[in-house]
Amino acid sequence: MSTRSARKFVWHACLALPLVAVGCSRESQEKIRTDELIAKVEALGGTSSREPDQPTGPVRSIDLSEKKVDDQALTTLVQTHALGSLRTLDLSKTGVTGAGLAKLKGLKDLEMIDLGDSKINDPDLEPLTSLPNLKDLGLNSTQITNAGLEFLKAVPHLETLDLSNTAIDDAGLEPLKSLKHLTILKLSETKVTDAGVESLKKALPECNIER
Repeated sequence: MSTRSARKFVWHACLALPLVAVGCSRESQEKIRTDELIAKVEALGGTSSREPDQPTGPVRSIDLSEKKVDDQALTTLVQTHALGSLRTLDLSKTGVTGAGLAKLKGLKDLEMIDLGDSKINDPDLEPLTSLPNLKDLGLNSTQITNAGLEFLKAVPHLETLDLSNTAIDDAGLEPLKSLKHLTILKLSETKVTDAGVESLKKALPECNIER
């Protein structure tokens, strides 16, 4: 290699160094954030998981069901900035309310949230309208009424919805008629009548309604 070629090689190598350093730095930061998230989930008594073929990848699933988790605890998880790839979140039988759910706004990969057996009420459902890919929602044994279901019209990709053991009746089914992707609807222990179910079936013939 000539002196000129050697100098050119060194010059290009030097230019590449900052790019390599930036890449390594970004990966290191992501790993630190992910490790912090996992540690905080475990501290709350919950579990987390990643894709089977990505053992060092981002967290995809978090289960905090039946743990002493409130809005503040959920906020600490959000503050790790490591929830961007989260797909499923189980918050059933916890103390999370709408204030905590509001912190989840913008999680584009989130597909499932279980809020069953919690203190969730009608206004608490508003933050769910900012989750564009939400498909599976558990609201069984919560304090929601017909009024709260109006928010679900802004969650058009819902496929599975559990409303069992809630105070909804036939009037509450009206907003659900716009959910054209809904395939499973659980209505056991509600005030919904046979007439209400038949009316909904006409609007959503592919929906399996469980009572």
